[in-house]
Amino acid sequence: MISLPIVFHPLYDLKMSQASRFPIQKYSQLKKKLEIDGILKKRNLFVPLPLSLSIISRTHDPLYVNRVHSCSLSEMEKRKIGLPEIDRFCERAFVSAGGTLLAAKLALNFGFAANVAGGSHHAARSGGSGFCIFNDVAIAVNYLLESGKVKNVIILDLDVHQGDGTATIFEMDPRVVTVSIHCEKNFPVRKAKSDLDIDLKKGVTDTEYLYFLENTLKKINTVPADLVVYNAGVDIHENDSLGYLKVSSSGIVLREEKVVEFCRSRGVPLVITLGGGYQKSIANLVALHSIIFKVMVNCWE
Repeated sequence: MISLPIVFHPLYDLKMSQASRFPIQKYSQLKKKLEIDGILKKRNLFVPLPLSLSIISRTHDPLYVNRVHSCSLSEMEKRKIGLPEIDRFCERAFVSAGGTLLAAKLALNFGFAANVAGGSHHAARSGGSGFCIFNDVAIAVNYLLESGKVKNVIILDLDVHQGDGTATIFEMDPRVVTVSIHCEKNFPVRKAKSDLDIDLKKGVTDTEYLYFLENTLKKINTVPADLVVYNAGVDIHENDSLGYLKVSSSGIVLREEKVVEFCRSRGVPLVITLGGGYQKSIANLVALHSIIFKVMVNCWE
């Protein structure tokens, strides 16, 4: 078994005093599972630093970034994001974005890496939305492009919800190809325009889902890329509370294998962000999130 560079910070898990649809406990529980499974050890654990305001402001409106930093978001902004005790999440957002940037740098060095958080794809330049404060993927990609570490990037978003924030951030940037396979009748109500959008009907099962995935990967097979950033949301699962698709656990295994093989066969570095997943059973949710980590260490050579 090869060592997959894995990024985790203690702030990924917050002890909340009130209930929320956002399953914050999954992050620390996933770390524990990866340790038990022998996938995460001291030698392949990397701890990120919070990103500076200046780095994040390359992607987001500086005034919005300052409001997040000073915990002075307006009530409208807080409602749009929808997180409880949001001031604590504001601090976490700087660290989570740092985690995705660190994982991306590690992927460029080692060929693959994963952040045990991230995938906050609803945050746009002007502000946050749908549990997302900062768009960690966009922040990381912009940093790598501006520093000259990459020239072209594919963002492959397989979360059940469209990556609308990511799409709008890069809509005028030909260096970044945004791809989103999502449930059509789901959040956000108003969809953005990715470079490639696949709108799935409610109730899609394994066979149809994997058919669309295979066709999508064929379409982008010749797209220039120095890095693939993968939002590996598991809210496509049949038991997800916010998903509306009917993909099984076995279907998710096959999805992950196809994505990993796509990058491995092309020799393109792959960085994983966790993405969404909303089930009442945290144990079941963690088991689904752990699949991509297992597939990575078993399939990548």
